[in-house]
Amino acid sequence: MPEIEDKTNPVHRARLTKRPIGRILVDAGFVTEQTLQRALARQANTGEPVGEILVSLGLLDEAALKAVLAIQGDLATLEDALKAASGEPQRLGELVVRAGRATPEEIGSALEEQKKTNERLGGILVRRGLVNEKELETVLAFQACQTGVDKTGKCRLGELLLTADYITREQLDNALRLQESSDGVRLGSILVAAGHVQPYHVEHALHIQHKLATAALVAALTLAVAPQFEPGSAVAAPPQTARVSVGAVVKEYVSAKVVLQTRELVVTHADAAAGFVDVPLATVMEVKSNSQSGYLVAFNGLGGPFTGIYVRGFQSEAQITHDGGWVIQSGPVRGAQTLQLSYRFVLASGALPGTYAWPLVITVHPL
Repeated sequence: MPEIEDKTNPVHRARLTKRPIGRILVDAGFVTEQTLQRALARQANTGEPVGEILVSLGLLDEAALKAVLAIQGDLATLEDALKAASGEPQRLGELVVRAGRATPEEIGSALEEQKKTNERLGGILVRRGLVNEKELETVLAFQACQTGVDKTGKCRLGELLLTADYITREQLDNALRLQESSDGVRLGSILVAAGHVQPYHVEHALHIQHKLATAALVAALTLAVAPQFEPGSAVAAPPQTARVSVGAVVKEYVSAKVVLQTRELVVTHADAAAGFVDVPLATVMEVKSNSQSGYLVAFNGLGGPFTGIYVRGFQSEAQITHDGGWVIQSGPVRGAQTLQLSYRFVLASGALPGTYAWPLVITVHPL
């Protein structure tokens, strides 16, 4: 039963692995939505990465781009987004404003009510419809993570200075050790005193840190309220069609060699709006078999936000459901056959844009 993809747990397939770089930049406030659309329009013509376009246009500095690229994969799950919390701890109202869920005036009004009623601010915000219960829980979790003791996260000041090539790993490690034995001395002050950076380097990194923390907060809130999709079904054996006999017979076999297999699937905002994403020429494999009847290609493990797929590359287009399916290639097979498969993945309502791990397991079987 040769496999084209590893038989990993379906929970780990079709998972979001990267949040769109443009969305992070907008959420963080590095660029506006209008600026992003301008860069995306150019990208459609040139194929350049959107971050590099923004840098070349002078709309984004390179240190900020490096920092965003470093944390892009850490904003794909709620747990990781919360871990990216950094910077000076902020009050609940400040975080809700920062996330764009309320205006300063709305928070001020809620605080005035709190003074009169002694009700918790979070309860007032929920009752007023500024956040829901899940969002409130997420903001409070983010707030708690800001006070954590982890000094190694990619949004920490030292890591940002390192990502920007302002300091070396050795300089950072030495400064962190010195900070542990110091009485509340800030890391930036230690690095400046050691002559490793200038004060403006620290200020720049703190500016980036603040914006990245905002992007992490927005990502956490988005993921907290996003639809939860069931994982795809485990790889199921296809119907048993081969005959078993006793005697001197040649055993039927089928083998598959992977020539090309796309490892990731990118869903853009346009794809999410359209309800599907096309992936041309994503699988190329050579199949050999001695079966006189032919062989069967099974597709399983589809999960996440994908409700079905259309597979092109066989004699006719095949439709595969969320529960899997198969396509029969009638025999006899003479020599090697090359299959070149393209896909249209149908998206569930509420599917998030981003980069997903390839969601399919493909196996071949003799008939």
